[in-house]
Amino acid sequence: MDPANQTKHDEMLLRMAREYEGQNYRIYVDIEGYPKPATIGGHRPDMLAVKRRYRIILAIETLDSLRTPYAAMRDAAFQRACRRSPLTHYRRVIAR
Repeated sequence: MDPANQTKHDEMLLRMAREYEGQNYRIYVDIEGYPKPATIGGHRPDMLAVKRRYRIILAIETLDSLRTPYAAMRDAAFQRACRRSPLTHYRRVIAR
């Protein structure tokens, strides 16, 4: 990922982390300064927000990562996790 897109990705990720922290979720973020989220289906989400038994899996994509094979595999893994648990939800956000 080019540096400009990495910056957009990280800024969006921090914004989303603060948003969910403000809603009293426990936050696990794949960025320095936060505990890392566990892998789900062999892929690490950018963020996992947990409140009671409710989980939100978050993936941040940029325009250059959106249509990559890796993004497609990660997207499929997170969607499978949602189908297995009605208390798990998945958000895919595009950082622009």
